[in-house]
Amino acid sequence: MKTDKATLYAYKVVSGEILASKKNIASCKRHLNDLENGIEGYEYRQDLADKVARYLGTLPDIKSGVPLPLLLFQYFVYGSLYGWVHEGTNMRRFTKAYISTARKQSKSMTSAGIAQYEMLFGTSPERQREIYISSNAYKQSRIIFEMATSQINLLKKSSKYLAKNIKTLDKEIKYLKDESIIKALTNSPDSADGTNPSCIILDEFGEMKDTVMYERLKTGMSQQSNPLTLIVSTAGSNLNNPMYAEEYQYITKLLNGEIQDDNYFVYCAELDNEREMEDESKWIKAMPLLESESKRDIILRNIKTDIKEQREKGKMTAIKIKNFNLWQNNSDLDDAFVSIKKWEQNVINKPDITGTDTWIGVDLSRLHDISAVSMAHAIDNNKVWVDTHGFFGYEGSIELKSTRDKIDYNKLIDLGYGTLTNSDSGVIDYQQITDFIIKYATDNQLNIKGVFYDRNLANEWITDMNKRCPHFKLIEVAQSMMGLSETIKQFRYDVLQSKVVHSNNELLNIAVRNAVIKTVNDNILINKTKARNKIDSIVALMNAYTEAQYYKSPKQSLSEKIKNGRGIQIL
Repeated sequence: MKTDKATLYAYKVVSGEILASKKNIASCKRHLNDLENGIEGYEYRQDLADKVARYLGTLPDIKSGVPLPLLLFQYFVYGSLYGWVHEGTNMRRFTKAYISTARKQSKSMTSAGIAQYEMLFGTSPERQREIYISSNAYKQSRIIFEMATSQINLLKKSSKYLAKNIKTLDKEIKYLKDESIIKALTNSPDSADGTNPSCIILDEFGEMKDTVMYERLKTGMSQQSNPLTLIVSTAGSNLNNPMYAEEYQYITKLLNGEIQDDNYFVYCAELDNEREMEDESKWIKAMPLLESESKRDIILRNIKTDIKEQREKGKMTAIKIKNFNLWQNNSDLDDAFVSIKKWEQNVINKPDITGTDTWIGVDLSRLHDISAVSMAHAIDNNKVWVDTHGFFGYEGSIELKSTRDKIDYNKLIDLGYGTLTNSDSGVIDYQQITDFIIKYATDNQLNIKGVFYDRNLANEWITDMNKRCPHFKLIEVAQSMMGLSETIKQFRYDVLQSKVVHSNNELLNIAVRNAVIKTVNDNILINKTKARNKIDSIVALMNAYTEAQYYKSPKQSLSEKIKNGRGIQIL
């Protein structure tokens, strides 16, 4: 059989003929491996991949009215989504897709084409297919909708069938033959009520603050036998955004082989590191349209102009995000608490903490913020493993608090990263914090070196701690810039040196992503850019780190080294 263009792209990427991101190399290898070795229950139908390409290849550019030839990377995306099916049923294999590139790389064109194809040629359900486009703002949702409208109106001029059977209205496109529709939704979960989508397009998901709209649409999709969810976006600067905090982490594990998900397709065009910004030949990794000889010179000229302008202004963050699809931490990288890339590299499996020297830090709140207990454990190889546990109060309900703070507190509780207050008033019960510390220390037989706290709101809790566990040494930590500056500097350095390690506690990750540095006269303090941004776990951890920073693994005697198999080397 002749190699189809989707598979040809995969071959060229894996061989290095076409440069691609590490994630896209892994995605192409996955495609080729599944073709070569087979995958139980699925098959690749080249005829189905070709069918979608034929239609999408006829779609006109809305500016010129002339069809744009598909590039190989587009064949790979379309071919993967429509060529891989369940054996015998032709139901799609990939029910969810993550498609991310730099800006102006035909993402909207891709989405508009898929929306049209689903409306016209979808088979499940046979009638009344509902295709919805959702985004952080209704104006953004309209971009794909209006592009699809323009393309269909252009096609109707040369097709009597389409002219007769498709009606384009201001708020929906309707296929009269079977009453299927395409519609853009406002950014309100209520607009998803009563929907029964067969296809969801989440446009610029990197700008969505939460998953409420997505969850509402997904609930409406629950009875579909052949659903499709498209996450389409460029990177962003909010690392607590669900696209980065949840989806990007998930696809990274998927493509690294840490997890298996046969129903999730990934095309993620990004630079592999910021150094590649200096090498023009690498830009195609984030900008796959550079594959096009007709567009390459125009794209390169415009990007170079943007880079020169932003460098002169001293503002490169937008370029890194928009042109190179690199996630960034906060709007000004110099203010970031730690390098997020380095923080993510310091993830290890949870170690055995039984009997370890442990420093506990506490940051207290009553209602709106989180009360946090953070732990620093001395482990092997001169490393400090850190973790946290939150205590959540609320006003009204925990669900309202989740909506306001853009944090899924119930999920954190289910994962074991937090505890909901047992107080009917919603105020945090400090006895629960004492309960946790006692149980944590007892269950793990810890050698508690001290419990470090901020005096603010602490009187009631100190009384409870002294009464119930007088053997723990309570140490007050002054929250002044002078008092904590050196500790914060040392923690940042220890993260860079991989002395500080962690196990991906999501509550701790949220705090790390939210924290920024405020500098005054060479002293630094942890701060946040928005009142609702939660950094309590990091504040508590800095309390503990005032002493944990001095930890060094004790030197072993020769007899201990021999006992552990490291004392004698035979050359």
